[in-house]
Amino acid sequence: MRNKTLVALVPQERYAKEEVYQAINKGLALIQAEKLISSSSLKVLLKINLLSATPPEKGIITHPEVVGAVTRWFRERGCEVWVGDAAFTGDMGAEVGEKKDPFSITGIRKVVEEEGGKIINFNREGYREVKINGKRVKTLHLAEPLFQVDIVVSVAKLKTHELTFITGAVKNFFGCIPSRDRNLLHRDGDPEKFSENVLDLFSVCRCDLGIIDGIEGMEGEGPAHGKVRKVGILLFAKNPHALDAVMAKIMGFSPYEIPLLYLAEKRGWVDLESIEVIGEELEKFIISDFEKPSTFLSKRKRNILKLLAPLGVPLLDTYPKLEREKCIQCGLCKERCPVEAIELTPYPQVNYGKCIRCFTCIEICPQGAFHPSHSFLTRILRKIRH
Repeated sequence: MRNKTLVALVPQERYAKEEVYQAINKGLALIQAEKLISSSSLKVLLKINLLSATPPEKGIITHPEVVGAVTRWFRERGCEVWVGDAAFTGDMGAEVGEKKDPFSITGIRKVVEEEGGKIINFNREGYREVKINGKRVKTLHLAEPLFQVDIVVSVAKLKTHELTFITGAVKNFFGCIPSRDRNLLHRDGDPEKFSENVLDLFSVCRCDLGIIDGIEGMEGEGPAHGKVRKVGILLFAKNPHALDAVMAKIMGFSPYEIPLLYLAEKRGWVDLESIEVIGEELEKFIISDFEKPSTFLSKRKRNILKLLAPLGVPLLDTYPKLEREKCIQCGLCKERCPVEAIELTPYPQVNYGKCIRCFTCIEICPQGAFHPSHSFLTRILRKIRH
């Protein structure tokens, strides 16, 4: 008989401070998280999702009330709590051209400091080179704070993603590497290859616990330009892959459609058939009409495109397209493109011969000026149910 991997599901309808804390307390009790605290005065790092310096109501970042509640939970047990991510200044979301603090803009600094925690900007703390015995990646640079703490918690946001289709507790660790390494890993625009890159990165990251903020999530063109969707849950697990698998089911995906999940299972990190949801019945929270990213195709359909690709790539593709009227010519897309496929003339112009369809330009654009555009055959495949 297989050993069950536990994922706790706690309903929570709104971001009310005390209600969120009670829900966090309940979920962490269900998975016996207190057993992680072997002594007082441990250092705990909460790796949050601070993709852009935007207010929490846009659904892009881990909500401040969730971050504050988790900080409080560990502080009440005698831990020193650091809350961190690789937060840029001057080139994220609402702060383009303004040298401001993303932790303050999002409201995270205020709640963390009120609870006695400490804000850590990975870009200011520096990075350490790490050798990886990965399937695709051999060397990366990891944020120094990961090496300085006793417990690491991924406090992620329930969202869709153009390239990995979902982003949760595991993809959250992409924020532990500097921009140059992100660009290198993004050179693989294929969902499976990129997911292998993310898993190689994760293989050298410590993760003792995962929490997913799904009170409100993001559907459609996530992780930055989708629509806010009320989901009404918080998820908890010691195995972050199992946590993401349950999140995927709630979002209407099969875990076997998500490369990050079925490739993690191949590595022996999770058994997708032996996950047990505790606290509530999972079926009551599955959202059948949760809008998937327009780049999403099932594994079977992706295989069809791979077989047909030699017949003519332009007819079988999804690619980034610019809506010029939204563009503010900030140049972020050109700066962040991992293969230098974008020039400013003065508006961004994509060289589709060089473009690898990693969709970094879509994710990073603060105005949502880029969006996925689909070829005729890709549109047909998307309409087919299976």
